[in-house]
Amino acid sequence: MKLKLKYFIILFLFFIPIRINAASVSLSISCPQSAVAGQTINCTISTNNSGNLNGISAKYSFSSGVSYVNFVSSGSYNVSNIKNNGFQLGNSNGLASYQVLGTLSVLIPSTAQSGNKFDIGLTDIGASTMDYEDISGANVSAKVSILSSNADLKSLSATGGNINFSAGNTYYEISISTYNTTISAQAADGGASVSGAGYKSLKEGKNTFYITVTAPSGAQKTYTLVINTPVTPKPQPQQPQPNQ
Repeated sequence: MKLKLKYFIILFLFFIPIRINAASVSLSISCPQSAVAGQTINCTISTNNSGNLNGISAKYSFSSGVSYVNFVSSGSYNVSNIKNNGFQLGNSNGLASYQVLGTLSVLIPSTAQSGNKFDIGLTDIGASTMDYEDISGANVSAKVSILSSNADLKSLSATGGNINFSAGNTYYEISISTYNTTISAQAADGGASVSGAGYKSLKEGKNTFYITVTAPSGAQKTYTLVINTPVTPKPQPQQPQPNQ
């Protein structure tokens, strides 16, 4: 009798329906890889959930100094609640699969230095299924690096002449006795680019050249170099001699 009861319990447990919640929520955040100090950047927030969800929420997580600007929703989810620390979105019809939820705008601190890295992330990610069951997702974040705005030159020279260079001085005037020179210029920041240097042919008199430095951030600074070369004296017309 005990043996039959044992088999009955096993069969009863076997046929009990086990409810498996197939829904899941997974968010992603995509931000520019680089920015400059004081810049407002836009990050795209997307969902890639499985199963139908009627609500999604998350809180923001920023590195110190980064500040919230706004969040503009998009796609098929309606705004339930938007605050400076997170958002709640809903859709009574339930939505599955990938879609863009909206754009998060944040302000990079004006005191940020070249090479600093800031995290823009989402925490406490949660969702509600069509049966109003709560599920959660893993935290996500994106990293933004600060670009240098240093557009100074480190050195400036011209063959055949002497330049008393100072990074803060953007105008120079020198004299060269030949009619060609090579201008050499090196940026103070290794990631900056320099244009306007190289071999130059010179004409008599004043020759003006512009050397422009472009920082990784896009900031520019232009140095002016004026090179004076000898002017060949023009023969004077012969004056008529007075009659003797």
